[in-house]
Amino acid sequence: MATSEKLYDIIIIGCGPAGIAAALELQKYQPTPSFLILEARNRVGGRTYTDTHTFATDEPIDLGARWIHHYRPENPLSIHHTPSDKDRFNYQFFNDATTTAHFDYDGTSWSEASMNEAEKIVEEFYAHIKQYDSTKEDISMFDAIRDKYEKIQDEKVRRLVDMNLAFVEHYEASNLSELSTKSFEKSDNDIQPCDLTLPIGLGSFIERIVERNHLPVQLNTIVTHINILIDKNSSICISTQDQQHYMCKYVLITIPLGCLKKHGIHFTPALPD
Repeated sequence: MATSEKLYDIIIIGCGPAGIAAALELQKYQPTPSFLILEARNRVGGRTYTDTHTFATDEPIDLGARWIHHYRPENPLSIHHTPSDKDRFNYQFFNDATTTAHFDYDGTSWSEASMNEAEKIVEEFYAHIKQYDSTKEDISMFDAIRDKYEKIQDEKVRRLVDMNLAFVEHYEASNLSELSTKSFEKSDNDIQPCDLTLPIGLGSFIERIVERNHLPVQLNTIVTHINILIDKNSSICISTQDQQHYMCKYVLITIPLGCLKKHGIHFTPALPD
């Protein structure tokens, strides 16, 4: 059992994009507060991870997040990116089938004709949703297209339609049955979509941000307990699986909500329900 003699101003739990962004903000202050990032995994990046081992190193595969959404000068990630002629800008959900392969759940490839048919159906769905009478009582997006959706006979096309619709669901973080028809496409203030896919992979891009900014990260450090004393003048004690203890004035937790729900970290006092 060992306790670090250093008292940090802030300790950040988790070195995913949220923890990294917090650290970059802290570096802007003068004087810069002393801080440390504790990361449970053997790598940084959280949900962004680029696999360069399964295939050749010049064929990176992003296993998590894959692109920079709404890439433009106002995007805070733009200052970390040097444009390249290998950058790929996507303005629609499916890339050109001639340059990108798409596969069904059974491993068979989708034809360009099927993809075009599904995309046309979805465009008709969206047009129908946009035309919904605003004077009527609001309904869910799925209720607005239910009749048309249930008329799709081809199961393969239906799966392609579902995949297109899933883009809206994961973007808005809810099912179509829970999303407002009247609020469709209102969240981005009519900003035209533009997603940037990087040749090195988004995970590798995030790793480079950490390296270039010399962020103080300690990997393979699984936090198990955070003790916050009632006396606000006392230090916070953070304990880890390998019996190490770190002291700080403030703690910033950026781990996934799912990890908190599984009580991977024990808090004293306990977090409110």
